[in-house]
Amino acid sequence: MRMFINRHQRNKSICRVLNNYPLAFENKAKALAMKEEFNNQSEEVSDLISSLLRPSSTIHRPKQDSQQKFVATVFEYIGMGILLATDLENMPLLDILKVYKSKITKVSAYRLYEIAIHVSEELQKYPELAVAFGITEEKMAEFNDQISAFGETLDNTGALLTNRKSGWNDLKKQLLSCSKTIRNKLDPFIEFNETEFPDLFKDYMLVRGSRKHRKRAVKEDTTTCELSGVVTDNATGLQIANATIILLEHETVYTTDADGYYLIDELEAGAYTLSCHAAGYEVPEMANTPLLAGESLIFDFSLKPVSPLK
Repeated sequence: MRMFINRHQRNKSICRVLNNYPLAFENKAKALAMKEEFNNQSEEVSDLISSLLRPSSTIHRPKQDSQQKFVATVFEYIGMGILLATDLENMPLLDILKVYKSKITKVSAYRLYEIAIHVSEELQKYPELAVAFGITEEKMAEFNDQISAFGETLDNTGALLTNRKSGWNDLKKQLLSCSKTIRNKLDPFIEFNETEFPDLFKDYMLVRGSRKHRKRAVKEDTTTCELSGVVTDNATGLQIANATIILLEHETVYTTDADGYYLIDELEAGAYTLSCHAAGYEVPEMANTPLLAGESLIFDFSLKPVSPLK
């Protein structure tokens, strides 16, 4: 998030500079509309950043709390399943349930949900025997209700994460729109008015931070593009902070932020190779991707733990 906030702060500074020189836009309808367009784009970015500032951990917390409680319940019913399978001399089922029992505290939330459904289905195949061991219809119904409630929690968490990811994508697109407005509209206008409004030019270029020759800017506008994405754990769906992204062509290393996001901007159009690494995860295959002029490409990595649970 820090990288996006820094870009936004620069854009807001540009807005302030433009608003400090109203005479430069006076009686220039198109120029004034251009300035208002940039102000509106910046405001939209402000709203998006505000909605994304809440840590992703607050979304995962309800699922994690629910999972901790649900594990204990499923563990108990697996034990009863083992009791029934033993009495029935159903060795295949017994073996499966024993595996569940040994892994239940380590599996992902979605795998836990699948296990609970399977255990419930097996118990309901032998209602009389289940009752004989103390699993009444009421207790079975309560267990099924808990399974349904946990499934709803997973669905809600997934929906919130999808919305958050959509928000990140919207933020990147809006920041890219701001950059295009700066390069293709504001830069030429400010440069054209340098002689008439030298203070505006000086303040604008100071905030703009452009160290490149102005005559090269137009040429570079057609080639500048960017890569961004999120790195997640493919077992839990959680974002991986401090994962390493390597752009081989530039021999440059980037690191994901607290939300697992990375951004590589100011790239020239061409073919690029990405590599991703994170402690405790298998190294995925390198990704080869072409970047077209002016493109903002999203490329996500889903990493597999070194010792995946099956």
